[in-house]
Amino acid sequence: MSNTSELKSTFAAKKAQLEADLKRLKADAQGKGNDAIKSIESRLSELNAEMSIKTGTSELKTKIEAKKAQLEADLLRLKADAQGKGNEAIKAIETRLAEVNASVKEGWHNLSEDVVTKLNSWLKKS
Repeated sequence: MSNTSELKSTFAAKKAQLEADLKRLKADAQGKGNDAIKSIESRLSELNAEMSIKTGTSELKTKIEAKKAQLEADLLRLKADAQGKGNEAIKAIETRLAEVNASVKEGWHNLSEDVVTKLNSWLKKS
């Protein structure tokens, strides 16, 4: 196994644990554990940034993944805080995430010029 594969595996395991902790806190706290949720969201963001640096991902992918992480964190926070309110904001974030996920569904290797243009446009919308 190469060093990059080992790093990705290690980061994936850490990320999965943090995401599980975040999901548990959200379920347990029902909007009351915001400090713990923010702490885990921050650790997830840092982990994603560290993984991007150490695995040598492209600049565009790094920006997209960072923005996705931010939107996912915003979405979780809205869902935890809103308790049924703010559905428009939740739907808007879910739509933005769906847009970027559709653009990179074939992976980051061999992105067409059209997809790169769409991704750069997506970043500018934020």
